[in-house]
Amino acid sequence: MINMEDYVRYCKRTFQRGKKVVLDSDMKDDSPNAPKKGESGIIQCVDDMGTVHVLWESGSRLGLIPEEDNFHLEVV
Repeated sequence: MINMEDYVRYCKRTFQRGKKVVLDSDMKDDSPNAPKKGESGIIQCVDDMGTVHVLWESGSRLGLIPEEDNFHLEVV
């Protein structure tokens, strides 16, 4: 099992500010502003819990949890 410090380091290395992410399925969030499958956004930061904070094209600012949300980095 990976420890929290290693997990956060991995997230910060992988999900860098300015990279684009795309949802592969709807977010697991009950908020009416939750992005839907196929929506993209730009990573703003990764916090000390490993949450990937994203500015979505819809204007939402909900964060992704890598172990729970299905998404991928868009390759440019």
